[in-house]
Amino acid sequence: MKSLRPESALPRISNGNLGFLRKFGFLMKGAANALVLGEEAVAHSLRDMGLSVDLLNMREMKPCSLVRDDSLQAMSSRGAEYDLVLLVFPEFESDAQRHLVLQSLPGFVRGGGLLMIHGLSQRHQGAGENGFSTADLHARFALFDVLDVADYDDVFGPGYNSDVLYAVVDFVGRKMS
Repeated sequence: MKSLRPESALPRISNGNLGFLRKFGFLMKGAANALVLGEEAVAHSLRDMGLSVDLLNMREMKPCSLVRDDSLQAMSSRGAEYDLVLLVFPEFESDAQRHLVLQSLPGFVRGGGLLMIHGLSQRHQGAGENGFSTADLHARFALFDVLDVADYDDVFGPGYNSDVLYAVVDFVGRKMS
């Protein structure tokens, strides 16, 4: 697979841990709305780019609320469709929560829209149920045209413990119409 990781002429994203968005920002051209499952800073970065953003902040939800709560299930049943769905460093509290979130993601992406995942690799020490493998992402999102998938090591920038090397997985796919 040819990598789509151009390094120049891309929009700057304010949140340092989202360097991967800088690499794939050109794919978001024309996107009007986004669903972010992650931190508020990610949503602010996308709003700064002119997108209308809905945020589900997984860190602020009570334990397993995505499984019991109607927030994710209600959105899914409404058929909410977004140009961009972004899952950033999810902290799943159980296998059931992980399954529900990952199973729901394709339903939020409109035909031709993007699904982007940026999270810990299963190789990362202590990742447990929060870790991803590239093989698992290929299998789970087989109905997407995979634009890029990578498992790599990265040292995070300002605002993070920059002495720590993280094993990270990126996934970028376009939902086939």
